[in-house]
Amino acid sequence: MKNHKKGKNTAIIGEITNEHPNKVVMESLIGGKRIVSPLVGEQLPRIC
Repeated sequence: MKNHKKGKNTAIIGEITNEHPNKVVMESLIGGKRIVSPLVGEQLPRIC
């Protein structure tokens, strides 16, 4: 992906594990974890 001209600034922002099946878990810079709740209503993208 980084070899493509539109992907030169891409970054890995997550990974898939078996630790929390069917859940999205966010880990903070200091190591805290929380479950990210599903979107409710209109499915607009999240800007983080």
